[in-house]
Amino acid sequence: MKKSSVCFLWMAVLLVLLRPLRSIECPEYMRRRYDYIIVGSGSAGTVLAARLSENPDHRVLLVEAGESDRERKETPYIDIPALYPLLVNSSVDWGYYSVPQRFSGYAFNNRQFPLPQGKVSGGTFSINRMIYQRGSRHIYDYWASSGATGWSFREILKYFRRSEDISVPELARSTYHEQCGPLRVSRLPPSPLLSLYLKGANSLGYRTINCNEGIDVGVCRIHTNIKFGERWNTLKGFIRPALGRRNLDMVTDAHVSKVLISNRRAQGIEFIHRGISFSVQTDKEVILTAGTYGSPAILIRSGIGPADQLQRLQVPPISLIPVGESLQDHPTVNIRVLLKAPTIKPHAIADQVKNNQYLFQRTGLLAELRGTEALLTLQSDPTSIIAYPDLQITFTSALGDHDPMIDFVGNKNLSFIKSWYSIARGQDGVTMNIKLLHPVSRGSLKLNSVDPRVPPVIDPAYLSNPEDIRVLIKGIRKVQDLIKTPSFQEVQASFGPSFSGCLHLARDSDAYWECYIRHFMEPGHNPVSTNKMGSVNDGSTVVGPDLKVKGIIGLRVADASIIPEITDYTNAATIMVAEKAADIIKSEAKNPLPPVP
Repeated sequence: MKKSSVCFLWMAVLLVLLRPLRSIECPEYMRRRYDYIIVGSGSAGTVLAARLSENPDHRVLLVEAGESDRERKETPYIDIPALYPLLVNSSVDWGYYSVPQRFSGYAFNNRQFPLPQGKVSGGTFSINRMIYQRGSRHIYDYWASSGATGWSFREILKYFRRSEDISVPELARSTYHEQCGPLRVSRLPPSPLLSLYLKGANSLGYRTINCNEGIDVGVCRIHTNIKFGERWNTLKGFIRPALGRRNLDMVTDAHVSKVLISNRRAQGIEFIHRGISFSVQTDKEVILTAGTYGSPAILIRSGIGPADQLQRLQVPPISLIPVGESLQDHPTVNIRVLLKAPTIKPHAIADQVKNNQYLFQRTGLLAELRGTEALLTLQSDPTSIIAYPDLQITFTSALGDHDPMIDFVGNKNLSFIKSWYSIARGQDGVTMNIKLLHPVSRGSLKLNSVDPRVPPVIDPAYLSNPEDIRVLIKGIRKVQDLIKTPSFQEVQASFGPSFSGCLHLARDSDAYWECYIRHFMEPGHNPVSTNKMGSVNDGSTVVGPDLKVKGIIGLRVADASIIPEITDYTNAATIMVAEKAADIIKSEAKNPLPPVP
Protein backbone atom coordinates (compact mmCIF):
# COMPACT_ATOMS: atom_id res chain seq x y z
CA MET A 1 0.00 0.00 0.00
CA LYS A 2 1.34 3.45 -0.92
CA LYS A 3 2.33 5.85 1.84
CA SER A 4 -0.30 8.35 0.72
CA SER A 5 -2.98 5.65 0.94
CA VAL A 6 -1.88 4.73 4.45
CA CYS A 7 -2.05 8.38 5.53
CA PHE A 8 -5.50 8.73 3.98
CA LEU A 9 -6.69 5.60 5.82
CA TRP A 10 -5.44 6.92 9.15
CA MET A 11 -7.14 10.27 8.56
CA ALA A 12 -10.38 8.48 7.79
CA VAL A 13 -10.11 6.45 11.00
CA LEU A 14 -9.44 9.59 13.03
CA LEU A 15 -12.39 11.42 11.50
CA VAL A 16 -14.65 8.55 12.52
CA LEU A 17 -13.24 8.45 16.05
CA LEU A 18 -13.39 12.19 16.59
CA ARG A 19 -16.77 12.99 15.09
CA PRO A 20 -19.02 14.76 17.61
CA LEU A 21 -21.97 13.03 19.21
CA ARG A 22 -25.40 13.95 17.93
CA SER A 23 -27.17 15.28 20.98
CA ILE A 24 -29.92 17.70 21.86
CA GLU A 25 -28.39 21.05 22.72
CA CYS A 26 -31.74 22.63 23.53
CA PRO A 27 -34.09 20.40 25.58
CA GLU A 28 -37.03 22.51 24.35
CA TYR A 29 -36.88 20.50 21.13
CA MET A 30 -36.85 17.00 22.56
CA ARG A 31 -39.91 14.80 22.83
CA ARG A 32 -42.17 15.25 25.82
CA ARG A 33 -42.55 11.49 26.37
CA TYR A 34 -40.28 8.48 26.02
CA ASP A 35 -40.65 4.79 26.71
CA TYR A 36 -37.33 4.62 28.57
CA ILE A 37 -35.48 7.47 30.26
CA ILE A 38 -31.91 6.53 31.18
CA VAL A 39 -30.10 8.85 33.61
CA GLY A 40 -26.31 8.80 33.23
CA SER A 41 -24.20 8.10 30.13
CA GLY A 42 -21.41 6.11 31.79
CA SER A 43 -20.56 2.45 31.23
CA ALA A 44 -24.04 1.22 32.12
CA GLY A 45 -26.18 3.98 30.63
CA THR A 46 -24.54 3.87 27.21
CA VAL A 47 -24.94 0.10 26.98
CA LEU A 48 -28.60 0.26 28.03
CA ALA A 49 -29.43 3.10 25.64
CA ALA A 50 -27.86 1.23 22.74
CA ARG A 51 -29.51 -2.09 23.56
CA LEU A 52 -33.01 -0.75 24.29
CA SER A 53 -33.03 1.42 21.16
CA GLU A 54 -32.31 -1.64 19.01
CA ASN A 55 -36.09 -1.99 18.93
CA PRO A 56 -37.28 0.90 16.71
CA ASP A 57 -40.59 0.99 18.60
CA HIS A 58 -38.81 1.98 21.85
CA ARG A 59 -38.32 5.72 22.27
CA VAL A 60 -35.21 6.14 24.41
CA LEU A 61 -33.74 9.24 26.06
CA LEU A 62 -30.21 9.23 27.50
CA VAL A 63 -29.58 12.06 29.97
CA GLU A 64 -26.07 13.20 30.97
CA ALA A 65 -25.13 15.85 33.55
CA GLY A 66 -21.76 16.51 31.91
CA GLU A 67 -21.06 17.91 28.47
CA SER A 68 -19.70 16.23 25.34
CA ASP A 69 -16.29 14.56 25.48
CA ARG A 70 -15.44 16.08 22.09
CA GLU A 71 -14.23 19.53 21.13
CA ARG A 72 -12.87 20.46 24.56
CA LYS A 73 -9.40 20.93 26.01
CA GLU A 74 -9.57 17.59 27.84
CA THR A 75 -10.38 15.57 24.71
CA PRO A 76 -6.74 14.52 24.07
CA TYR A 77 -6.41 13.47 27.72
CA ILE A 78 -9.58 11.40 27.41
CA ASP A 79 -8.42 9.64 24.25
CA ILE A 80 -4.69 9.15 24.91
CA PRO A 81 -4.35 6.28 27.43
CA ALA A 82 -1.20 7.45 29.26
CA LEU A 83 -2.70 10.87 30.03
CA TYR A 84 -5.64 9.65 32.14
CA PRO A 85 -4.18 11.02 35.45
CA LEU A 86 -4.52 14.56 34.06
CA LEU A 87 -8.31 14.19 34.16
CA VAL A 88 -8.52 14.10 37.97
CA ASN A 89 -9.99 17.38 39.27
CA SER A 90 -10.41 18.65 35.71
CA SER A 91 -13.68 20.01 34.30
CA VAL A 92 -14.69 16.45 33.30
CA ASP A 93 -14.46 15.23 36.91
CA TRP A 94 -17.18 15.92 39.49
CA GLY A 95 -14.39 16.81 41.92
CA TYR A 96 -15.79 14.82 44.84
CA TYR A 97 -13.78 14.36 48.03
CA SER A 98 -14.30 12.00 50.91
CA VAL A 99 -15.05 13.38 54.34
CA PRO A 100 -11.94 13.47 56.57
CA GLN A 101 -11.04 9.87 57.33
CA ARG A 102 -10.49 8.71 60.89
CA PHE A 103 -8.45 5.57 60.16
CA SER A 104 -6.56 6.43 56.97
CA GLY A 105 -5.26 9.26 54.81
CA TYR A 106 -2.63 10.51 57.27
CA ALA A 107 -0.43 11.68 54.35
CA PHE A 108 -3.29 13.55 52.68
CA ASN A 109 -4.48 17.09 53.20
CA ASN A 110 -7.19 17.08 55.87
CA ARG A 111 -7.18 13.25 55.55
CA GLN A 112 -9.46 13.61 52.51
CA PHE A 113 -9.24 11.51 49.36
CA PRO A 114 -10.23 12.75 45.90
CA LEU A 115 -12.92 10.46 44.48
CA PRO A 116 -12.87 10.94 40.69
CA GLN A 117 -16.15 10.46 38.82
CA GLY A 118 -16.67 11.38 35.19
CA LYS A 119 -18.76 14.48 34.57
CA VAL A 120 -18.78 14.10 30.80
CA SER A 121 -20.41 11.97 28.15
CA GLY A 122 -19.09 8.46 28.73
CA GLY A 123 -19.08 9.01 32.49
CA THR A 124 -16.23 7.61 34.56
CA PHE A 125 -15.28 5.35 31.64
CA SER A 126 -14.05 8.54 29.97
CA ILE A 127 -11.53 9.22 32.76
CA ASN A 128 -10.61 5.85 34.31
CA ARG A 129 -7.52 3.66 33.88
CA MET A 130 -9.10 1.41 31.23
CA ILE A 131 -8.27 -1.90 32.95
CA TYR A 132 -10.74 -4.68 32.16
CA GLN A 133 -10.94 -7.29 34.91
CA ARG A 134 -14.07 -9.29 35.68
CA GLY A 135 -13.11 -10.67 39.07
CA SER A 136 -13.53 -14.13 40.49
CA ARG A 137 -16.36 -16.29 39.17
CA HIS A 138 -17.05 -17.24 42.79
CA ILE A 139 -18.02 -13.65 43.64
CA TYR A 140 -20.99 -13.86 41.30
CA ASP A 141 -21.97 -17.21 42.78
CA TYR A 142 -21.86 -15.47 46.16
CA TRP A 143 -24.20 -12.77 44.83
CA ALA A 144 -26.68 -15.44 43.78
CA SER A 145 -26.47 -17.41 47.02
CA SER A 146 -26.97 -14.20 49.03
CA GLY A 147 -30.29 -13.34 47.40
CA ALA A 148 -29.47 -12.01 43.92
CA THR A 149 -31.04 -14.97 42.16
CA GLY A 150 -30.16 -15.24 38.48
CA TRP A 151 -26.75 -13.59 38.93
CA SER A 152 -24.47 -16.63 39.33
CA PHE A 153 -21.40 -16.76 37.09
CA ARG A 154 -22.94 -19.44 34.90
CA GLU A 155 -25.96 -17.21 34.34
CA ILE A 156 -24.12 -13.94 33.67
CA LEU A 157 -21.13 -15.17 31.62
CA LYS A 158 -23.06 -14.64 28.38
CA TYR A 159 -23.46 -10.96 29.23
CA PHE A 160 -19.72 -10.51 29.65
CA ARG A 161 -19.24 -12.22 26.31
CA ARG A 162 -21.99 -10.29 24.51
CA SER A 163 -20.21 -6.95 24.76
CA GLU A 164 -16.68 -8.22 24.07
CA ASP A 165 -14.38 -7.88 21.12
CA ILE A 166 -11.42 -9.83 22.48
CA SER A 167 -8.14 -9.17 20.65
CA VAL A 168 -5.88 -11.46 22.68
CA PRO A 169 -4.87 -14.15 20.15
CA GLU A 170 -4.80 -17.15 22.51
CA LEU A 171 -8.31 -16.28 23.77
CA ALA A 172 -9.93 -15.96 20.35
CA ARG A 173 -11.58 -19.39 20.65
CA SER A 174 -12.13 -19.33 24.40
CA THR A 175 -15.61 -20.13 25.70
CA TYR A 176 -15.14 -17.27 28.18
CA HIS A 177 -14.78 -14.63 25.47
CA GLU A 178 -16.28 -13.37 22.24
CA GLN A 179 -15.10 -11.47 19.19
CA CYS A 180 -16.80 -8.70 17.21
CA GLY A 181 -18.71 -7.15 20.11
CA PRO A 182 -18.76 -3.35 20.63
CA LEU A 183 -16.18 -3.29 23.45
CA ARG A 184 -12.53 -3.90 22.56
CA VAL A 185 -10.63 -5.93 25.15
CA SER A 186 -6.93 -5.88 24.38
CA ARG A 187 -3.53 -6.56 25.89
CA LEU A 188 -0.60 -4.16 25.96
CA PRO A 189 2.79 -4.95 24.41
CA PRO A 190 5.20 -6.49 26.95
CA SER A 191 8.05 -4.46 28.38
CA PRO A 192 11.47 -5.96 29.26
CA LEU A 193 10.34 -6.06 32.91
CA LEU A 194 7.31 -8.26 32.31
CA SER A 195 9.39 -11.45 32.55
CA LEU A 196 10.69 -10.24 35.93
CA TYR A 197 7.16 -10.11 37.34
CA LEU A 198 6.11 -13.44 35.84
CA LYS A 199 9.25 -15.28 36.96
CA GLY A 200 9.05 -13.79 40.45
CA ALA A 201 5.46 -14.93 40.89
CA ASN A 202 6.26 -18.35 39.37
CA SER A 203 9.07 -18.77 41.90
CA LEU A 204 6.49 -18.45 44.67
CA GLY A 205 4.32 -21.14 43.10
CA TYR A 206 1.85 -18.93 41.21
CA ARG A 207 1.07 -20.02 37.67
CA THR A 208 1.10 -17.70 34.69
CA ILE A 209 -2.53 -17.54 33.56
CA ASN A 210 -4.72 -15.49 31.24
CA CYS A 211 -6.72 -12.75 32.94
CA ASN A 212 -10.50 -13.24 32.79
CA GLU A 213 -10.26 -16.91 31.87
CA GLY A 214 -12.06 -18.42 34.86
CA ILE A 215 -8.92 -19.18 36.89
CA ASP A 216 -8.68 -16.93 39.93
CA VAL A 217 -5.22 -17.38 41.43
CA GLY A 218 -2.10 -16.62 39.40
CA VAL A 219 -0.20 -13.91 37.55
CA CYS A 220 -1.43 -12.50 34.25
CA ARG A 221 -0.87 -9.68 31.78
CA ILE A 222 -3.59 -7.07 32.21
CA HIS A 223 -6.47 -6.64 29.79
CA THR A 224 -7.39 -3.12 28.73
CA ASN A 225 -10.06 -1.21 26.82
CA ILE A 226 -7.70 0.34 24.27
CA LYS A 227 -8.25 0.24 20.52
CA PHE A 228 -6.19 1.92 17.80
CA GLY A 229 -4.02 3.27 20.62
CA GLU A 230 -6.96 5.16 22.15
CA ARG A 231 -9.37 4.74 25.05
CA TRP A 232 -12.22 2.59 23.81
CA ASN A 233 -15.15 3.14 26.15
CA THR A 234 -18.80 2.21 25.79
CA LEU A 235 -19.58 5.69 24.48
CA LYS A 236 -17.46 4.94 21.43
CA GLY A 237 -18.34 1.27 21.17
CA PHE A 238 -22.09 1.35 21.85
CA ILE A 239 -23.48 4.86 21.48
CA ARG A 240 -21.68 6.33 18.49
CA PRO A 241 -22.96 3.62 16.13
CA ALA A 242 -26.48 4.01 17.60
CA LEU A 243 -26.93 7.78 17.51
CA GLY A 244 -28.24 7.69 13.98
CA ARG A 245 -31.35 5.93 15.24
CA ARG A 246 -34.47 8.09 15.06
CA ASN A 247 -35.76 6.62 18.33
CA LEU A 248 -32.69 7.54 20.43
CA ASP A 249 -32.07 11.03 21.82
CA MET A 250 -29.30 12.21 24.11
CA VAL A 251 -29.27 15.41 26.16
CA THR A 252 -26.12 16.69 27.90
CA ASP A 253 -25.54 19.33 30.59
CA ALA A 254 -28.74 18.10 32.26
CA HIS A 255 -28.58 17.77 36.06
CA VAL A 256 -31.38 15.46 37.17
CA SER A 257 -32.91 16.82 40.36
CA LYS A 258 -35.36 13.99 40.98
CA VAL A 259 -37.55 11.24 39.61
CA LEU A 260 -41.17 12.35 39.31
CA ILE A 261 -43.28 9.84 41.23
CA SER A 262 -47.05 9.64 41.61
CA ASN A 263 -48.98 6.87 43.34
CA ARG A 264 -45.66 5.07 43.90
CA ARG A 265 -45.00 4.94 40.17
CA ALA A 266 -42.20 6.69 38.27
CA GLN A 267 -43.74 9.20 35.86
CA GLY A 268 -40.58 10.85 34.51
CA ILE A 269 -37.71 13.06 35.60
CA GLU A 270 -37.03 16.69 36.37
CA PHE A 271 -33.67 18.17 35.36
CA ILE A 272 -31.88 21.50 35.21
CA HIS A 273 -30.26 22.63 31.97
CA ARG A 274 -28.35 25.93 31.98
CA GLY A 275 -30.36 27.21 34.94
CA ILE A 276 -33.77 26.26 33.54
CA SER A 277 -35.89 23.42 34.92
CA PHE A 278 -37.34 20.86 32.49
CA SER A 279 -39.38 17.72 32.91
CA VAL A 280 -39.91 14.77 30.62
CA GLN A 281 -42.36 11.88 31.00
CA THR A 282 -42.01 8.13 30.58
CA ASP A 283 -44.54 5.63 29.29
CA LYS A 284 -42.61 2.68 30.67
CA GLU A 285 -39.60 3.18 32.97
CA VAL A 286 -36.96 5.45 34.39
CA ILE A 287 -33.59 3.69 34.74
CA LEU A 288 -30.87 5.24 36.90
CA THR A 289 -27.31 4.65 35.70
CA ALA A 290 -25.67 7.67 37.32
CA GLY A 291 -23.16 5.59 39.25
CA THR A 292 -22.43 4.69 42.85
CA TYR A 293 -22.55 8.31 43.98
CA GLY A 294 -25.05 9.76 41.49
CA SER A 295 -27.85 7.19 41.54
CA PRO A 296 -28.40 7.10 45.33
CA ALA A 297 -28.35 10.91 45.43
CA ILE A 298 -31.16 11.05 42.86
CA LEU A 299 -33.19 8.47 44.79
CA ILE A 300 -32.86 10.39 48.05
CA ARG A 301 -33.89 13.66 46.40
CA SER A 302 -36.92 11.78 45.02
CA GLY A 303 -38.12 10.64 48.45
CA ILE A 304 -36.53 7.18 48.42
CA GLY A 305 -34.03 6.49 51.18
CA PRO A 306 -33.46 6.37 54.94
CA ALA A 307 -36.07 8.12 57.04
CA ASP A 308 -33.59 10.31 58.92
CA GLN A 309 -32.06 11.70 55.72
CA LEU A 310 -35.41 12.46 54.13
CA GLN A 311 -36.63 14.16 57.29
CA ARG A 312 -33.49 16.29 57.58
CA LEU A 313 -33.76 17.32 53.92
CA GLN A 314 -37.51 17.93 54.26
CA VAL A 315 -38.20 15.56 51.37
CA PRO A 316 -41.62 13.83 51.55
CA PRO A 317 -40.93 10.10 52.07
CA ILE A 318 -42.17 7.66 49.44
CA SER A 319 -40.13 4.51 50.10
CA LEU A 320 -38.00 4.04 53.23
CA ILE A 321 -35.12 1.81 52.15
CA PRO A 322 -31.35 1.90 52.94
CA VAL A 323 -30.16 3.99 49.98
CA GLY A 324 -26.57 5.19 50.36
CA GLU A 325 -25.54 2.55 52.86
CA SER A 326 -23.16 -0.41 52.39
CA LEU A 327 -20.63 1.67 50.37
CA GLN A 328 -17.59 -0.45 49.45
CA ASP A 329 -14.30 0.36 47.76
CA HIS A 330 -10.89 -1.26 47.55
CA PRO A 331 -8.21 0.11 49.87
CA THR A 332 -4.81 -0.08 48.18
CA VAL A 333 -1.24 0.67 49.22
CA ASN A 334 1.80 1.25 47.02
CA ILE A 335 5.17 -0.31 47.79
CA ARG A 336 8.23 1.25 46.18
CA VAL A 337 10.77 -1.33 44.97
CA LEU A 338 14.16 -0.01 43.88
CA LEU A 339 16.18 -2.06 41.40
CA LYS A 340 19.10 -1.96 38.99
CA ALA A 341 17.26 -2.12 35.67
CA PRO A 342 15.83 0.53 33.31
CA THR A 343 12.29 1.58 34.23
CA ILE A 344 9.83 4.15 32.88
CA LYS A 345 10.20 7.80 33.82
CA PRO A 346 7.80 10.67 32.93
CA HIS A 347 10.23 12.33 30.54
CA ALA A 348 10.14 9.14 28.47
CA ILE A 349 6.37 9.51 28.04
CA ALA A 350 6.79 13.17 26.99
CA ASP A 351 9.77 12.49 24.70
CA GLN A 352 9.31 13.96 21.22
CA VAL A 353 10.22 10.67 19.54
CA LYS A 354 7.53 8.91 21.57
CA ASN A 355 5.07 11.70 20.73
CA ASN A 356 5.76 11.22 17.02
CA GLN A 357 5.44 7.46 17.41
CA TYR A 358 2.00 7.95 18.89
CA LEU A 359 0.93 10.65 16.45
CA PHE A 360 1.74 8.61 13.35
CA GLN A 361 1.42 5.01 14.54
CA ARG A 362 -0.80 5.15 17.67
CA THR A 363 1.79 3.04 19.52
CA GLY A 364 4.42 3.58 22.21
CA LEU A 365 4.20 4.73 25.82
CA LEU A 366 1.38 7.19 25.15
CA ALA A 367 -0.77 4.28 23.97
CA GLU A 368 -0.14 2.39 27.23
CA LEU A 369 -0.94 2.78 30.93
CA ARG A 370 2.17 4.41 32.37
CA GLY A 371 3.92 1.07 32.88
CA THR A 372 1.06 -0.95 34.40
CA GLU A 373 1.60 -4.46 33.09
CA ALA A 374 0.55 -7.43 35.19
CA LEU A 375 -1.61 -8.64 38.08
CA LEU A 376 -0.91 -11.27 40.73
CA THR A 377 -4.16 -12.41 42.31
CA LEU A 378 -3.93 -14.57 45.43
CA GLN A 379 -5.56 -15.85 48.58
CA SER A 380 -3.86 -14.42 51.68
CA ASP A 381 -4.78 -17.53 53.66
CA PRO A 382 -4.43 -20.68 51.52
CA THR A 383 -6.39 -22.65 54.12
CA SER A 384 -9.40 -20.31 53.95
CA ILE A 385 -12.78 -21.82 53.15
CA ILE A 386 -13.66 -18.69 51.15
CA ALA A 387 -13.61 -19.59 47.46
CA TYR A 388 -12.44 -16.29 46.02
CA PRO A 389 -9.06 -14.48 46.32
CA ASP A 390 -8.76 -11.50 48.64
CA LEU A 391 -5.53 -9.82 47.49
CA GLN A 392 -4.16 -8.49 44.22
CA ILE A 393 -0.73 -7.05 43.43
CA THR A 394 -0.46 -4.78 40.38
CA PHE A 395 2.99 -4.46 38.82
CA THR A 396 3.87 -1.06 37.33
CA SER A 397 7.27 -0.45 35.74
CA ALA A 398 7.60 3.09 37.09
CA LEU A 399 7.88 5.02 40.37
CA GLY A 400 5.45 7.72 41.42
CA ASP A 401 8.42 9.64 42.86
CA HIS A 402 9.20 10.94 39.37
CA ASP A 403 5.78 12.53 38.86
CA PRO A 404 4.92 15.02 41.64
CA MET A 405 2.05 16.47 39.60
CA ILE A 406 0.14 13.24 40.18
CA ASP A 407 0.67 13.63 43.92
CA PHE A 408 -0.66 17.20 43.88
CA VAL A 409 -3.91 16.28 42.12
CA GLY A 410 -4.17 13.34 44.51
CA ASN A 411 -4.41 15.82 47.44
CA LYS A 412 -1.26 14.53 49.09
CA ASN A 413 0.27 16.77 51.72
CA LEU A 414 3.06 18.97 50.38
CA SER A 415 5.45 17.97 53.16
CA PHE A 416 5.09 14.31 52.14
CA ILE A 417 5.46 15.15 48.44
CA LYS A 418 8.75 16.90 49.20
CA SER A 419 9.99 14.11 51.45
CA TRP A 420 8.62 10.56 51.18
CA TYR A 421 7.18 10.82 47.67
CA SER A 422 10.41 12.22 46.20
CA ILE A 423 12.92 10.05 48.07
CA ALA A 424 13.64 7.88 45.01
CA ARG A 425 13.51 10.61 42.38
CA GLY A 426 16.10 9.92 39.70
CA GLN A 427 16.39 6.23 40.62
CA ASP A 428 15.08 3.19 38.82
CA GLY A 429 12.31 1.24 40.43
CA VAL A 430 8.85 -0.30 40.10
CA THR A 431 5.62 0.09 42.05
CA MET A 432 3.75 -2.84 43.51
CA ASN A 433 0.22 -1.82 44.36
CA ILE A 434 -1.44 -4.09 46.92
CA LYS A 435 -5.23 -4.12 46.66
CA LEU A 436 -7.61 -5.60 49.20
CA LEU A 437 -10.25 -7.16 46.96
CA HIS A 438 -12.92 -7.71 49.60
CA PRO A 439 -12.75 -5.19 52.44
CA VAL A 440 -14.85 -5.64 55.55
CA SER A 441 -15.13 -1.87 56.15
CA ARG A 442 -18.34 -0.23 54.95
CA GLY A 443 -19.03 3.43 54.28
CA SER A 444 -22.01 5.59 53.37
CA LEU A 445 -23.33 8.37 51.15
CA LYS A 446 -25.59 11.14 52.44
CA LEU A 447 -26.90 14.48 51.19
CA ASN A 448 -26.72 17.93 52.72
CA SER A 449 -28.95 19.53 50.08
CA VAL A 450 -31.59 18.65 47.50
CA ASP A 451 -29.75 20.81 44.95
CA PRO A 452 -28.24 18.34 42.42
CA ARG A 453 -25.23 20.63 41.99
CA VAL A 454 -24.22 20.27 45.67
CA PRO A 455 -21.81 17.34 46.17
CA PRO A 456 -22.93 14.39 48.29
CA VAL A 457 -21.31 13.64 51.63
CA ILE A 458 -19.20 10.54 50.98
CA ASP A 459 -17.61 8.59 53.82
CA PRO A 460 -15.88 5.44 52.53
CA ALA A 461 -14.74 4.65 56.10
CA TYR A 462 -11.52 3.12 54.76
CA LEU A 463 -9.75 0.77 57.18
CA SER A 464 -12.42 1.27 59.85
CA ASN A 465 -12.40 -2.49 60.39
CA PRO A 466 -9.00 -3.73 61.63
CA GLU A 467 -9.36 -6.93 59.58
CA ASP A 468 -8.61 -4.90 56.45
CA ILE A 469 -5.26 -3.82 57.90
CA ARG A 470 -4.39 -7.40 58.79
CA VAL A 471 -4.91 -8.64 55.23
CA LEU A 472 -3.06 -5.70 53.64
CA ILE A 473 -0.05 -6.48 55.85
CA LYS A 474 -0.15 -10.02 54.45
CA GLY A 475 0.05 -8.41 51.02
CA ILE A 476 3.18 -6.50 52.04
CA ARG A 477 4.73 -9.75 53.29
CA LYS A 478 4.00 -11.29 49.90
CA VAL A 479 5.82 -8.40 48.18
CA GLN A 480 8.76 -9.05 50.50
CA ASP A 481 8.73 -12.68 49.38
CA LEU A 482 8.67 -11.58 45.74
CA ILE A 483 11.76 -9.38 45.95
CA LYS A 484 13.68 -12.27 47.56
CA THR A 485 13.13 -14.49 44.52
CA PRO A 486 16.11 -15.12 42.21
CA SER A 487 14.73 -13.01 39.35
CA PHE A 488 14.30 -9.94 41.58
CA GLN A 489 17.62 -10.50 43.31
CA GLU A 490 19.35 -10.46 39.92
CA VAL A 491 18.31 -6.78 39.62
CA GLN A 492 19.14 -6.06 43.28
CA ALA A 493 15.54 -5.33 44.27
CA SER A 494 14.99 -3.66 47.65
CA PHE A 495 12.44 -1.54 49.51
CA GLY A 496 14.86 1.30 50.03
CA PRO A 497 14.68 3.49 53.17
CA SER A 498 11.99 3.05 55.82
CA PHE A 499 9.35 5.69 56.42
CA SER A 500 10.63 7.95 59.20
CA GLY A 501 7.12 8.75 60.40
CA CYS A 502 6.71 5.20 61.68
CA LEU A 503 10.20 4.54 63.05
CA HIS A 504 8.98 4.97 66.62
CA LEU A 505 7.74 1.41 66.02
CA ALA A 506 9.93 -1.65 65.50
CA ARG A 507 11.16 -1.67 61.90
CA ASP A 508 9.31 -4.22 59.74
CA SER A 509 6.92 -5.15 62.55
CA ASP A 510 3.20 -5.46 61.88
CA ALA A 511 2.74 -2.28 63.92
CA TYR A 512 5.20 -0.43 61.65
CA TRP A 513 3.35 -1.55 58.54
CA GLU A 514 -0.03 -0.66 60.03
CA CYS A 515 1.33 2.85 60.60
CA TYR A 516 2.63 2.92 57.00
CA ILE A 517 -0.71 1.75 55.57
CA ARG A 518 -2.72 4.30 57.53
CA HIS A 519 -0.49 7.03 56.10
CA PHE A 520 -0.23 5.93 52.48
CA MET A 521 -3.36 3.92 51.70
CA GLU A 522 -5.13 5.19 48.58
CA PRO A 523 -8.62 4.48 47.21
CA GLY A 524 -9.01 1.83 44.54
CA HIS A 525 -11.68 4.03 42.89
CA ASN A 526 -14.10 1.14 42.38
CA PRO A 527 -17.01 2.21 44.62
CA VAL A 528 -20.12 0.00 44.70
CA SER A 529 -23.18 -1.07 46.69
CA THR A 530 -24.93 2.18 47.65
CA ASN A 531 -28.10 0.69 46.07
CA LYS A 532 -27.43 -2.89 47.06
CA MET A 533 -29.09 -5.69 45.08
CA GLY A 534 -30.52 -8.79 46.72
CA SER A 535 -33.72 -10.40 47.91
CA VAL A 536 -36.62 -7.98 48.26
CA ASN A 537 -37.15 -9.46 51.74
CA ASP A 538 -33.64 -8.46 52.82
CA GLY A 539 -33.75 -5.22 54.81
CA SER A 540 -30.27 -4.21 53.60
CA THR A 541 -31.21 -4.11 49.89
CA VAL A 542 -32.51 -1.31 47.67
CA VAL A 543 -33.26 -3.26 44.48
CA GLY A 544 -34.31 -6.82 43.81
CA PRO A 545 -32.65 -9.21 41.36
CA ASP A 546 -34.73 -7.59 38.58
CA LEU A 547 -33.10 -4.24 39.53
CA LYS A 548 -36.46 -2.67 40.42
CA VAL A 549 -36.37 -0.18 43.29
CA LYS A 550 -38.31 -1.65 46.18
CA GLY A 551 -41.71 -0.05 46.66
CA ILE A 552 -41.75 1.86 43.35
CA ILE A 553 -43.20 0.83 39.97
CA GLY A 554 -41.36 1.72 36.77
CA LEU A 555 -38.03 2.61 38.40
CA ARG A 556 -34.81 0.61 38.23
CA VAL A 557 -31.14 1.09 39.02
CA ALA A 558 -28.64 -0.64 36.73
CA ASP A 559 -25.08 0.44 37.49
CA ALA A 560 -22.20 -0.25 39.89
CA SER A 561 -24.27 0.95 42.84
CA ILE A 562 -26.31 -2.28 42.83
CA ILE A 563 -23.28 -4.59 43.13
CA PRO A 564 -23.78 -6.37 46.48
CA GLU A 565 -20.16 -7.53 46.97
CA ILE A 566 -17.30 -5.75 45.26
CA THR A 567 -15.58 -7.56 42.39
CA ASP A 568 -12.20 -6.61 40.91
CA TYR A 569 -11.89 -3.51 38.70
CA THR A 570 -15.65 -2.98 38.64
CA ASN A 571 -16.09 -1.50 35.17
CA ALA A 572 -16.33 -4.92 33.52
CA ALA A 573 -19.00 -6.01 36.01
CA THR A 574 -20.92 -2.75 35.48
CA ILE A 575 -21.10 -3.33 31.72
CA MET A 576 -22.30 -6.87 32.38
CA VAL A 577 -25.00 -5.51 34.72
CA ALA A 578 -26.26 -3.23 31.95
CA GLU A 579 -26.28 -6.05 29.39
CA LYS A 580 -28.34 -8.25 31.70
CA ALA A 581 -30.61 -5.32 32.62
CA ALA A 582 -31.35 -4.75 28.94
CA ASP A 583 -32.42 -8.38 28.56
CA ILE A 584 -34.63 -8.20 31.66
CA ILE A 585 -36.31 -5.01 30.45
CA LYS A 586 -36.83 -6.29 26.90
CA SER A 587 -38.35 -9.49 28.26
CA GLU A 588 -40.76 -7.60 30.47
CA ALA A 589 -41.67 -5.26 27.60
CA LYS A 590 -43.35 -8.24 25.94
CA ASN A 591 -45.72 -8.31 28.94
CA PRO A 592 -46.04 -4.57 29.63
CA LEU A 593 -47.51 -2.84 32.62
CA PRO A 594 -50.64 -0.74 32.12
CA PRO A 595 -49.74 2.63 30.53
CA VAL A 596 -48.86 5.58 32.74
CA PRO A 597 -51.98 7.73 33.15
